[in-house]
Amino acid sequence: MAKHILTQEHIDQLRLSPYILSVTQSQIRYTDELKALYYQKKREKVLLQLILQSYSTFCLLDIEVIQQRTI
Repeated sequence: MAKHILTQEHIDQLRLSPYILSVTQSQIRYTDELKALYYQKKREKVLLQLILQSYSTFCLLDIEVIQQRTI
């Protein structure tokens, strides 16, 4: 995993966030609340991708059925 060195300006801006516990040049500690929100959004994104993938597969199957009926 790549590491980033934060500038003092970035550190100062991050410290204003209520979701940040602490900040150093090379590390940011987030609140449990922010971590929970992040993982919730990540799960929602995965579920949405699965739904879209299933819908796409359904549409392709539907197109095949229509094509077979016209033959």
